[in-house]
Amino acid sequence: MIGANNNPPQLGQIDSEYFVCEGNLTNIIFNATDVDGDDPIIFNFPGLLNPFFFDQFQSQFLTIILSGGESFREVLLFTAIPLNKMHLGKHDIIIEVTDQVLVDRNFTNITVIEINNPPNLLPFEQANITLNETNRELYLELNVSDIEDGNRTDGNLSFNVTFLEGNSIFNVSKEGVINFTIGDNHVGEYEVLICVSDKAFDPTRIHLNISECGGIGVVTNQSDCEQFNLKIKSNTVIIQPSSSGGGGGGGGGISSEFCQVKWACVPWIECKRAEDALGQGILSGFQYRNIKDGCLSEGIGDEDCGYHTRDCRDAAFCNRTVEEPPKLEYCEYTIDASCFDGIRNCHDGGCEFLIDCGGGICDLCPTCSDGIKNQGEHEIDCGGPCPKICSGEFPFGSKNLISSLLEGNILVVGIWEKNFNF
Repeated sequence: MIGANNNPPQLGQIDSEYFVCEGNLTNIIFNATDVDGDDPIIFNFPGLLNPFFFDQFQSQFLTIILSGGESFREVLLFTAIPLNKMHLGKHDIIIEVTDQVLVDRNFTNITVIEINNPPNLLPFEQANITLNETNRELYLELNVSDIEDGNRTDGNLSFNVTFLEGNSIFNVSKEGVINFTIGDNHVGEYEVLICVSDKAFDPTRIHLNISECGGIGVVTNQSDCEQFNLKIKSNTVIIQPSSSGGGGGGGGGISSEFCQVKWACVPWIECKRAEDALGQGILSGFQYRNIKDGCLSEGIGDEDCGYHTRDCRDAAFCNRTVEEPPKLEYCEYTIDASCFDGIRNCHDGGCEFLIDCGGGICDLCPTCSDGIKNQGEHEIDCGGPCPKICSGEFPFGSKNLISSLLEGNILVVGIWEKNFNF
């Protein structure tokens, strides 16, 4: 319950910049407290774009009351997929928290650092190749690709062959091709290792904070290898995959028993009149009654009782509906919703964070750190609803106030009026 002497919630420590390496997931937890014990306190990330999402719906992110009576809540900022080349660079992030009356806001950014991805050399086919006297040639084109350096014909990859068993009898061309004709002196058994390497990053391409990703080793040349066993008989060549060859079996996925759900929701869409939707069959009777109950709890009459919807999906693909966030919610319907109608509503492709502010569609909501005198502040970002005391103001009971009270009635009255706005 919001009291008359309400204090804004306060965001916890937020770094000015966070670093994430290409190929990794983002998982950053932010928190906020409210000295009044308000529940709920709600987070918002205005303008947040794919691949970033935030989750405050799971049970571990619900508001809790600490021993001192203040409320505490966390929110998870995450990515559902490993970050790739499309996500490189700096992403500005705005973090807001509200008790539904006052707002605190902070800014940070997430920088995605580029690494050199290793080439991907596909395993050799599991087949036997038989050569006779009229067909004595072994011809293999290596199937390889590299995110930064292309494929085998682009000229950016280097190849080499190592005979782990047997004499060296052939090489790999710079285009990644093995073209070999057997002779009688080649009869025998061979264990062959084929490797491909890409190019290291130019120094100008290396991020200054590459140490966050493990150091310079992640931008030097990277390699991948595959191995096969070769048997040459007088008239036959047989290629068999080695038991220690590269590659790996496909995983069976993550068991739903241990999969951690990560709900990602798009913003609420525009508020529509609930009674109209009931008549059109868009809302069921059960849904309409729930919407109407919500409107009544906020003093919204039937004419202005509205609803809006959103889509939520589990970004972790756990295939479960546990703790699924709401997709249907009541709202106050207005015919021409805007940022100046005195109603917290949705319009122009987004939803206001508080009344007529925020949400990426209206001006940012006022805070106690925005450098503007607003929301009843006595001076810029101090006094009124803000915890910071303005210069010249003293909290009741302070030494400065008590000493001033002793100087005379006229001074007493002046300070009293200034501190309590009479």
